[in-house]
Amino acid sequence: MTLEDILHNEELRNHEFPVTRDKIFLAHAGVCPLPRRVTAAMNEYIERAARDDQEEVFPAGRFRDARNALGRLLQAQPEEIAFVGPTSTRAQLCGQRTGFAQRRQHRDLSG
Repeated sequence: MTLEDILHNEELRNHEFPVTRDKIFLAHAGVCPLPRRVTAAMNEYIERAARDDQEEVFPAGRFRDARNALGRLLQAQPEEIAFVGPTSTRAQLCGQRTGFAQRRQHRDLSG
């Protein structure tokens, strides 16, 4: 399916974006009704996450695909893209990477 398919095939558009059956939607993709395939993927993940570890049930291939897409977008190598959990984990990793944690530890010990 391509953008051209969506733009020129009303039946396909209505199937993939159910909101278009009853409404005209004039906004941007950042804030919008979810397309059918997004809803289906989310429902599948939610069902699996309800029965197991939410991070373990996410298909590994999707991480690879997301790293590749983000790498192209950011002009980076896929292995440079990291997905991490809670904000505190990200802050800790960034602090360690920039040397902030070492400087802070040194300051705490000396003061």
